[in-house]
Amino acid sequence: MSQNVKAYFEHHSHDYANRHTQFYPLIANYIKDIVKANDIQNSNNIKLLDIGCGDGGFIKTLLEANVKIDYFATDVSLGMIELAKANFNNSNIRLFVADVFNIPIKENVKFDIIHVDSVLHHLVDKTQKKSVKLVKQIIELLVTKLSDNGILIVEEWAFLSYIVPTFTSFIIFYGLKFINFLDLDLSFTPEIRPGLEVNFLHPNLLFSILNNYGEVSLFDKSKMEFPFSYRFFLLREKSHISFILRVAKEELQLPT
Repeated sequence: MSQNVKAYFEHHSHDYANRHTQFYPLIANYIKDIVKANDIQNSNNIKLLDIGCGDGGFIKTLLEANVKIDYFATDVSLGMIELAKANFNNSNIRLFVADVFNIPIKENVKFDIIHVDSVLHHLVDKTQKKSVKLVKQIIELLVTKLSDNGILIVEEWAFLSYIVPTFTSFIIFYGLKFINFLDLDLSFTPEIRPGLEVNFLHPNLLFSILNNYGEVSLFDKSKMEFPFSYRFFLLREKSHISFILRVAKEELQLPT
């Protein structure tokens, strides 16, 4: 992950606190069912890694749901990690300041569950094609960190356009690059901050990438409201999507 992304989140970490936590309870219940299905007396045998944990909202939701497993969390921003520490209220969570390419955890440590929320669209290179290549590299890396029976939970945002489904994401990608090239400050807008760069994947593309590594299912799709002005960019639908990749073999029982 580039230094630009790290610098962006260090500067704007406060803007991302307590955002979009409404999607977490559904996933928390799913994970709770996994723990219950395995009837594990010492559920700390189940390890969960939260990539791009932000202010810790996802793990906090799990803790509030009384999901007692072994938690690890990383974020590229020290500011976010500090917010997470406050959210966890001194719980025994292992926190690391690190980007997704350089997770400081021993290679022999494998995770039963890896959660990645709104990270992939921040993997930005010079072009969309090169950015997709980064996403593929990260997915492959994370799969190697899963146990033989592990699952990867991916939450992302989708922007679907009229006529050409990927047109809006194309405009967002190159529009932000142009804004940053001109060094324009559009922070008066609700979603654009100086230095922001994103590459939103079409859900079908993300599905196909994940599908290379196991059984993929669309866990949840929630359509979101957006300003009418976005329609000038041919935006038809903005959605929050959650995919689950199962690379399970025999040991861990997954709820159906």
